[in-house]
Order: sequence, then structure tokens, then C-alpha cells
Amino acid sequence: MLAARRFLRPGAVVFDVGAHIGCWSVAALAGQPDAAALNLHLFEPAPQAYGVLAKTAAAHFPAARLNPLALGGYSARRRFHVYQDSPSWSGFFRRRGEEARGSVGAPEPIEVACATLDAYCAEHGIHHIDYLKIDVEGAEAEVLAGAAGLLAAGAVDALQFEYGGTFADAGMTLAGVFAFLRFRDYVLMAWRDGRFVAIESWDERLETYGHDNFLVLHRRHLGWFRGDAPAMLALPALLPQNGVTPRGVIHIGAHEGRELALYRKMGASPVLFIEANPEVANRLRQAVAGQPDVIVAEYAVTDGSSDAVTLHVASMDQSSSVLPFGEHLTLYPGIVETGTITVPALSLDALLHRLGLDPATFNLLNIDIQGAELPALCGALGVLPHIEAINTEINFRELYRGGTFFHELAAFLHDQGFVCEASVCPYDPSWGDALFVRRRELHLTSLGHNGRFANQLFQYAFVKLQAARHGLTAFLPAWVGNVLFAASDPLPRRALPLLRQTSPVAAEDAVAGSGKPLQNVDLWGYFQYHSSFYAPDRDAFRALLAPVAAVAAPLDAALARIMAGKKTLVALHLRRGDYGCGHFFVAPGRWYRDWLATIWDTLAAPLLYIASDDPEAVLPEFADYAPASRADLGDLPGLPPSADEAYPDFYVLTKAQALAISNSSFSFAAAMLNTVATVFVRPRLSQKKLIPFAPFDAPVIFRDETAEAFPETGA
Repeated sequence: MLAARRFLRPGAVVFDVGAHIGCWSVAALAGQPDAAALNLHLFEPAPQAYGVLAKTAAAHFPAARLNPLALGGYSARRRFHVYQDSPSWSGFFRRRGEEARGSVGAPEPIEVACATLDAYCAEHGIHHIDYLKIDVEGAEAEVLAGAAGLLAAGAVDALQFEYGGTFADAGMTLAGVFAFLRFRDYVLMAWRDGRFVAIESWDERLETYGHDNFLVLHRRHLGWFRGDAPAMLALPALLPQNGVTPRGVIHIGAHEGRELALYRKMGASPVLFIEANPEVANRLRQAVAGQPDVIVAEYAVTDGSSDAVTLHVASMDQSSSVLPFGEHLTLYPGIVETGTITVPALSLDALLHRLGLDPATFNLLNIDIQGAELPALCGALGVLPHIEAINTEINFRELYRGGTFFHELAAFLHDQGFVCEASVCPYDPSWGDALFVRRRELHLTSLGHNGRFANQLFQYAFVKLQAARHGLTAFLPAWVGNVLFAASDPLPRRALPLLRQTSPVAAEDAVAGSGKPLQNVDLWGYFQYHSSFYAPDRDAFRALLAPVAAVAAPLDAALARIMAGKKTLVALHLRRGDYGCGHFFVAPGRWYRDWLATIWDTLAAPLLYIASDDPEAVLPEFADYAPASRADLGDLPGLPPSADEAYPDFYVLTKAQALAISNSSFSFAAAMLNTVATVFVRPRLSQKKLIPFAPFDAPVIFRDETAEAFPETGA
């Protein structure tokens, strides 16, 4: 509770996920003089607990937003297990160990609404959470996954989550949560010996499944939370780490130019200091006198909409701003406004033009103008293409009225090609500094974990083709394609803003249909658009997914062996195991037999090969064709175990001269890679047969027909 209270101040956004009957919120807010001013969101999906929670909220925090809603990894109606004799144990995952021990009876399954934290915040216009509490009986990792976008943006200051045997029930691990959070620049904190200790590297001894609660901080708050001596970002170390060698520096809001020694140490020249306060600018000129490569300009830098602005002069002149004080007065009551003056104003682009300075001379921008950063950047669109790094003040509260919030600044700079590489709030969580560096990256961190083999093929091809088209570098995690296709992309080093596919129709999708180059985002989706989307890049598509010789050679040898005495390879893909509902329908075997009957006698020495996830069930129906299958290929040395289940069948499908597929991305992808077939057919429910298709001009999966709509087909 003490940790939470350090982040609770008037206007703070607090989420209680798994609120149950409200005990945590009551305890956390107890004694808080401004509890009524908090922006509190409570989540509880169990109806009985929610009823009690509503009464608790009415008595203690009537302004709170109550949500009869579960949060998780995806939005849907989901099964929720209610333990009537231990309601606080209710959740998505059954407590089977406790049930077996007799600690609790069998639960009552109900259906509840579930959303992601990202979706909830987007719907309600929430860009920043001061404190997030999660206690959801094993689904903690799911809730965090559903907040991947917020966490990648550093939009949550601090959070706590419960850990214990519920993780084992849910098949989750603390190690997985640690890795997920660390990648997003969050630090796991454990309560040890009366204090919080930062866990900077994973220790397997932590995975005890014993009951515990962990605190998590965004790294920018770590020093402040521990009481370390305040320190801003160490630019001499950070810039080289990010591939930036300062040349010229523009410093907006230079004050007395105390950073000049730092710029000299980094070898930067020239240096343009810009200071709006005339009195301070005079001191600055005196400090840099006799240094011809240091220029002082006495202006307020704005968006250029006015040639003069009002400067609010503060008793501590570093706090002076073109904006009036907001919450700054509450945070620092000893600093007050002493008066206002009118000062000349220019956009940065106009100022450099007036001074006769070439924007290409400068590659480092430092901005410290007390909440007015965004207008200054909006007036620098001519300069920004030359800038490689920006060190800027950031604000998470309205310290100055009308000031720029961090999420607004980050969104603008993202559109200009910059990524936040580091941030720090050494004095207070409400403000600090951040370093943005120009990047041209594209990530797909879900590759290998979001769908099976064919899904991964489309995901990989999409991100690589987009990267090639826009001159970006794809950063991807390890996946089976590293072995199969010699994919050797660099690993992601940071979390980027998440951009999710929103439609299977490319023109309507937030990813493919965005109308602008995709850069500095982490894509999520399946990207199985109408295959004509990939037609202009068919050669590149095929090249990306061509197996290396070490993989292809044993498969070619096995295929040659089973083709001995045969000339024409006919392949069927019969998807069975996980099919049978919706558009994932099982096409009747007789449709394939009918098709075979029309072509078999026209082929030269044909061999039938059947690829299936349930060969024992489907092979007997085609026994009169003496079909071959995966078992006939034998052992395949050099094939990775992770690919051995699916890839041999897939490879054979790419080599068939006549190919009949299922309504499956697996065999459709194989058809796209097949350069020898003259016949491609697939099942169509409404026509009750196999129909021809063109691999680069057809839907990857028919989604407009379902098994339930055509029961007479037996599909």
C-alpha cells in the first residue's frame, strides 16, 4: 500500500483490476485527503462480487467508474469459473490443485465480457495510468499482454500483481512476466528485508509459485522511488550507444548554457543557444563570449503563428514559460510567477533562415521550454529531417496550463521517425527528460507465438516485404524460419508502439490500408489479405520462403524415392483435426475423389500424395489410389524438430503438378509457393465441389461460408 500511495495524488488514474468487493481500493485510499479527486476504475466480472463492490464504491469512492468486466489478453465473451465457497478464487482458470486437495468445491462456469486494457483505455481516451493493481487469479500475464500497447509506450507509471499457485493453474510463469516487462523497460521489484529490491536479471529461484505480490516500475521512476541522487540522462553515453555522434547542437530554452561543456566533451560544433528571457539571454552571451561557433539567439521558439508571445517569468527563472503555471504551483509552491513580459517569437525553421544557418549543420536538438515543446517542434518541420536525436523535457501532468503531455509529444515524434530510447523522472513522476532517436525499424515481436506455421509464413513475408518497400530494417524474434529459410533478422532491442491488424480486407485495415509507410511500430496480425495483395511481390514472396539446401535436399531425395516410376505428383491437403466449425470447415472427401476421377486418367503415371493432420482417418478413403503420405518420406535429417510435424507435407504441396487444398492458409501458402502446378482447386461449400483458383488472385481463406450454413454438405 505504501508503494501505491506514492503515486496517488489528485487526478491520478488508478486501475483496480480484479477488484472483487473493493478491499484493496478501500485500503489504498484510506487516509488519502484527496481520494475523491482520483480517477479510479474498478473491474469485477463476477456478478455477486460486483454487487458488493458497487455498495463499497458508493460508500467510499462514489465517483469511481465501475465495470462489470474482466480484463485479459483479448476481447470476447469468455468462460469464467465462480467458486461459490471461495469467491475470491474465481477466474478464467480452474484451481484444479486446490479442488483435488478438497480446499474448494467445483466452480460454477459462467460467461463474462472480457476486454483488453489497451482497448478499454482507447475507448475511454486514457493515455496514462499512474497505478495499476492486478489480482486476477492466474490471468495476470494475460492482463499485461492485453496492455502491451500501453506498456510499450511507457504509459503506466507503476503496477502491482499477485503471484502464486494460480500461475501454475494457468500455465503461466513469473519468468515469462519478467521477460515481457523487462523488454518494455519495466523493472520488477520484490519486497525483501523491509524494502523493495529491483530484480535486474532473472533468478530461477524466484519461480516458487509461493504466494507473493510484486511491484513493477517503469525504469524512468526507479531512481526517484529508491531515493537516489537525482540525475538526468547521460547523453555522452546514450548517444554513442544509439549510433549518434553529435555535430551541431540546437538548444531551445538554453538558460545560461551550462550544457556547453557537455557539448564540447562530445565534440559538437557549432552550438546554437536559444533563450527567450532577455535577462537570462544577456547572462548567456557573457558566458559564451569569445567562442565564435557558439551562437545566442534571443527568441521564444513557437510554431510560428505569432511574432511575439507572453513569457511568464518565474521566481526561479528555469521555470519561466510561455505557458502559465498549472499543477506546478501545487508541486513546487515555493516557485511563483513574478510577472510577464512580451518577447519576440519565431519558428525554429524561420529562426535558422534569419540567422543564415544551414539546418544540415545540426543533428542534435535539446528542448527545455516548460510544456511548450510540441508547438516548437511543429515549427521545425524543415529542421527535423536533419536531426538524429532529440533530448526533451517531458510531462505526464499539466504542470503548465495547456502544456504538452508525453503521449502527445511521443505521437508527433513517432510520425517524424523518432523512437523514445530512454527517459528519466528523477525528481517527481510527473516530469522528466526523454531521449528520442531517429529510427527506421519495423518489428513483429509476436512472430513464432501468434498462430501456427502458415500464419507465421504470412506474418514474416508481410513484414519483410513492407520493410523492403519502405527502406526499413525488420527486427524479428527467433522462429522456425531461421532454420528453414536462413532468416537472419536482428532481434528486437526495444518495445515499439503496437499496431494491430483490424480487417482481413487490405484497403480497410489499419496496417495495410494506413496509406503511409509503416515505421517504428510493432505489427500484430495475420495479414492474410486477398492474395492479389502479394501478387506484385510474388517473386520476393517466394524467395523469402524458399528453404535452404540443407532442408530441401533430404526432402527432394525422399520425394524422388516415392516418385520412382511415376511422373506426375498429385497432392491433396485434407485438414481435419482442429476443423469442423465456422469457416474452418471440413470438406467432404468425396469432393476430392470426384475431382480425382476427372483428371486421373489424363495424367502421365500419377502418384497421389495426401497431406493431413489426421492421416489415419483420411487415407483409407483413397486406398484405391495407393496414396503416399508423410510416413513414406521417412526420416529427414537436418529438419528442425519444430518443423518436422508440418514442413514435410507443406514442401510436397509446393512440388505437386496438380494441387487440391483445404480452406486453410497452410495449403494456400503452399500453392503460392508452387511454381510447377498447372491445376489448383479448393472446396467451395455453396457449389458443393472443388473449384479452380489462382494462388495470387483469390481469398486465402473463404470466410463468407460456414459449415453451419451448409449442413447438407457434411462439411
